[in-house]
Amino acid sequence: MLKDTVRTGAYRNAMYNNEHLFKGKSVLDVGCGTGILSMFAAKAGAKKVVGVRASHFFPANSLTPLLQIDMSNIIDQAQKIIEQAGDDPRDYLDRHVRLEQGILDDEDQQTNRIALRDGARILSAFATSTGKRLWVITEHDRSATTILLPEEY
Repeated sequence: MLKDTVRTGAYRNAMYNNEHLFKGKSVLDVGCGTGILSMFAAKAGAKKVVGVRASHFFPANSLTPLLQIDMSNIIDQAQKIIEQAGDDPRDYLDRHVRLEQGILDDEDQQTNRIALRDGARILSAFATSTGKRLWVITEHDRSATTILLPEEY
């Protein structure tokens, strides 16, 4: 789907142009694949998004969580830093789900590559528009993704 930019763009535009349908709602994205539509739903204003996909590790009729985005999972201090910068936290989540690792060193980037393969914790580090550093962490079981300051970890 990511390579089909016309289709992906059409979904993105439809969701962003109809934010009133997503604002404050919970969204379940079944068969989410890469999770891109889940990210679009979060960026369109959904309060909570759960993306699930089929997995070869489980029976064919079961689904496993790929990611869960809950906009309340922004630690208080990180929320203040983001607001002071005038940034949108959904932009950091969007970059994280697209596997932009931000300002991670080579060792952490290698750890993320292994985490994707083995199902471990995924970390991204970004700088706000005012230069403050934030972390975005997805738990090993993909049950939660949290935005926090490094010192809050």
